[in-house]
Amino acid sequence: MPIIGSNISLNRFIIILILLPWLSGGGSAATDIGDCTTIASPGEYVLNRSIRLPNSSLMTPCITITASDVILDGRGYAIDGAGSFLTGISTNFTNNVTLRNIYLTNLSTGMSLFLSTNSTVNNITASNNRDTGVELVSSSKNNLTYNVITHNANGLILRNSNYNWFTGNNIDRNGNGTMLVGTTSNRFMNNTARLNTYQDIQIKDSIGSSNRIEYLFIDPVVSLFGNDISVKSASSPAPPPSGRRSLNKYVNVTALGINASYLYFYVHYTDAEVAGINESGLRMWRYDGASWSMWGGTNGVDVGNNFVYANVTGSGVFAPMAAPGHELALAALGILVAAGMRLRIHQMMSRK
Repeated sequence: MPIIGSNISLNRFIIILILLPWLSGGGSAATDIGDCTTIASPGEYVLNRSIRLPNSSLMTPCITITASDVILDGRGYAIDGAGSFLTGISTNFTNNVTLRNIYLTNLSTGMSLFLSTNSTVNNITASNNRDTGVELVSSSKNNLTYNVITHNANGLILRNSNYNWFTGNNIDRNGNGTMLVGTTSNRFMNNTARLNTYQDIQIKDSIGSSNRIEYLFIDPVVSLFGNDISVKSASSPAPPPSGRRSLNKYVNVTALGINASYLYFYVHYTDAEVAGINESGLRMWRYDGASWSMWGGTNGVDVGNNFVYANVTGSGVFAPMAAPGHELALAALGILVAAGMRLRIHQMMSRK
């Protein structure tokens, strides 16, 4: 007579053995990479050591990705070009590629996305590359988050690349910070771009005002959109004009003049930074190399959201300024005193 219970238990054991690889995290293990290579098949890949290029004779990128649906995890290892003229990682004609946890240094370009879409680049460090840290060329709908791009000739470059999203990236201490060329509808949120030599962000030959840069920390924090302009943090070029108090937030704007240059930008501030100042009187002032003057045209303050805004079309150092609070109080007191004196004189005249 068959032992039904034992057969059922045996069948369950066989099924568990078959499903165990999938239950434990996937049907296939990641592929190790320890040298320069081309990734031409979908799947997950990991660096198992740092790669140092021996010389500049290699004419192709160290790692070229031509397949879609690829994950490349550097696990903190580096691709070191040893001063070569090569690109560290290049994606070509790909979709849905994830690049993470990789250090790219001493190359010509750290990373290049070419005709790539829906990619994720996370926790990449691109440092000390002779040309560019990270570039996107004709690439759209990619997401770059929490990367460090520093000490490169150019930090981040977008060429003809649209609808990309950038969050939490540090683009510091490069020759040029971020450059957008011929782009549209890219969104930057809560990124840092400080201490770059020539400019922190530049937008040129772009379409309309659809590139949005919000809460960019250049010291100060700014939000902006525009075209054919470059923006960089600045120090005070001269003391504020008489009767004005500065928030010590200076922005150097350069109109490139290629087309119709313009910049609509906000300078953000905190409540503590406007203590003792006439907040509602804050306006953007420009230093033209000789003197300060209040910028004409669109120029105001949003006291509810704590920013001063202006739409500018020229070059100069811009800074939000207002009258000190005590001067307003004195002015108000002077008005009251003058009104009281007029009333007193009127009363005295009436008695005669």
